[in-house]
Amino acid sequence: MGVSIICSPEWAEKMLKRDDVVAVDCRFKLGDPNYGYEAYVEGHLPGAVHMDLEREMSGVVAKNMGRHPLPSPRKFASTISEKGIGLHDSVIAYDDQLSPMACRFAWMMKWLGHVEVYVIDGGLNAWLLDGYSVESGVVNRKQAMYTPSTKDDLLVDVEDVKGRQETPLIDSRAYERYIGKEEPIDPVAGHIPGAICMDWKNVLDERGRWKSKEALQSQFRSLHNEREVIVYCGSGVTATVNIIALWEAGVKQVKLYSGSFSHWITDFERPVERC
Repeated sequence: MGVSIICSPEWAEKMLKRDDVVAVDCRFKLGDPNYGYEAYVEGHLPGAVHMDLEREMSGVVAKNMGRHPLPSPRKFASTISEKGIGLHDSVIAYDDQLSPMACRFAWMMKWLGHVEVYVIDGGLNAWLLDGYSVESGVVNRKQAMYTPSTKDDLLVDVEDVKGRQETPLIDSRAYERYIGKEEPIDPVAGHIPGAICMDWKNVLDERGRWKSKEALQSQFRSLHNEREVIVYCGSGVTATVNIIALWEAGVKQVKLYSGSFSHWITDFERPVERC
């Protein structure tokens, strides 16, 4: 993707003084659907709007779909317009859980063809630790016009995953879920046959900050010469952390299997491996 998507709290604070820069609060907690919005109202970055993973960054969950299916590009573009984000605005996303929701939002904006998209390194916690202020209440920006230029080459579907040959398939979940030892969310444990386990949290350091580009390049050195890399997780959220890390490392043709494991297992004829 070229230009880094990861930005420092200091850089974000300076940028947010501009009218054409919008902070997007992506906080969410699985099992507590009201947490993100309530936390946002209590305190958020100056001028930030809130974006909910399940209500706004996901489509309607139906039979034989994953847990967080993508909304249609048109639907998501409409949501972006309602939030007051224009085509030429810069957006800076954050959450408070090591950035998976912020990365999902950032990836979705790239999917729409948006150019200026960033994720705050360390999220809200880093912002607060660096001494920057928050404000309470709800921000209502004037509705904008947003016409997407969708980049469907960032996506693959289940048939692409089934039909891949030499293309590496990355499972972004924790190793215990990958091997099938434990599965706290989905009804089937294990992984898609042939997948390689690369836990998304391993792109972060012990402080929860992103590793340097050099460290990520070293971490993903086995993938640099691949023509294409497919990434999945449980439902298409934490996989986007790995995707952005791969972009940061210079791996270009990285694609999301958005339905991920929760979609794969809806068809019992699709095989699942356990270690």
